[in-house]
Amino acid sequence: MKYYYLAASLPEIRFGVDLKVDFEELRELLKINLTSKDWEQVCLFLQFFDLENIRALWKYSKIENPFGNLDAIELEEAIVNLSSLRDYITEFFDHYPTVEMRLSHFPELIQKYYDFAIEHSSGFLRKLFEFERDLRLIFAAFRAKKMGRDIVFELQFESEENDLVQQIINQKDAKEYIPPEEYSELKAIFQDQPLEMLKALCEYRFRKIEELLEGDAFSSDRILGYLAEWLIVHQWNRLDKQEGESIMNRIISGAAS
Repeated sequence: MKYYYLAASLPEIRFGVDLKVDFEELRELLKINLTSKDWEQVCLFLQFFDLENIRALWKYSKIENPFGNLDAIELEEAIVNLSSLRDYITEFFDHYPTVEMRLSHFPELIQKYYDFAIEHSSGFLRKLFEFERDLRLIFAAFRAKKMGRDIVFELQFESEENDLVQQIINQKDAKEYIPPEEYSELKAIFQDQPLEMLKALCEYRFRKIEELLEGDAFSSDRILGYLAEWLIVHQWNRLDKQEGESIMNRIISGAAS
């Protein structure tokens, strides 16, 4: 499926420049123009923000961002009635019946999300999910070394059959963590202060998306890539020191308790 009109309608996005389309406009454009199959992939991608907002409701009684599939009212109803939620989420709720248990095991839910998302996606989006999962694991390893924490405990919800998890655990007694060669650039990024680190990470993720994209400018992959890049640029444009530290903590906490 080629999206000639949709692709031509999407304005250029750049770091430090105000986005020409807001999220609600972008989501409506995608919903109207994408096939049902491709729209399902968008919903799968945005489901991560639903999970972040569920955690925010448990911790702060309000959602943190508007980028999920469900708004605040819909999300609260879904949590109470266990409706409009994937089976892996309701199973997590059943296994951990209290809010305290769910919060302490939240990295397990994020791990289940990535397993589900990778299994139910293909092409560019699957590669993007694998990359984002790897990114969180690597930053969890960096943080564990910096804070003197047990990386085996930090990654207790991850499968040791995952090659990257095993690579990290193999360095549990090393003085510092050395990521795989393809992620070597992240070591220097992690040395920065939180705000600079987050900006550099945004730019790194943006470049990675461009590397992962294949095919012509009118493909569904390109449209999904645009959405991912829009979210990254939006995050970069609104950064300040305090928010940088907060966002960095949330990024890492998805892979570590």
